[in-house]
Amino acid sequence: MAPRNPDQTEIDHLTDSFPGLNIAYVKITVEVDVEARNCVAYALDEDEHIEPESVAKMRGYFVGPGKGYYEVPAGSPGADIDLLGVAGTAKGANLSKVYVKHVTRKYPHPRPAGVPTDVELWESKLGPGDMAMTHRRFDLCMSGHEMQQLGGVIASFKRL
Repeated sequence: MAPRNPDQTEIDHLTDSFPGLNIAYVKITVEVDVEARNCVAYALDEDEHIEPESVAKMRGYFVGPGKGYYEVPAGSPGADIDLLGVAGTAKGANLSKVYVKHVTRKYPHPRPAGVPTDVELWESKLGPGDMAMTHRRFDLCMSGHEMQQLGGVIASFKRL
């Protein structure tokens, strides 16, 4: 489908869920998706649901033989994939761990009409059975009351 502008109901939901979202750069790129793909699978162009885990475990989906990515400092210019997450405490342990809450990718398609070329455009699938949309890179780092706190960029990867 060609990217489209969100309707008013979508705008209301998105701005409530993501207070930092600049709606001027949001284009719906996939309508409500009946597939089980979530944000991780969508970012990797995989067909299977991949459950987000700790950063250490998630690295295995991106780096290594045949994976196609290497890690760069979190939030680095030129990255192709960002992991968003928050610090937490593992059950039964008193160790601080960082958990991935969302995965987003640099928008891989031709720039939609109306989006200035100086805007770094990214794309996220909001969950299994939900739509995908474009956004500025760091717009989803703060989430509102309808979404779990996504946190900030905790790891980034670049395509080989």
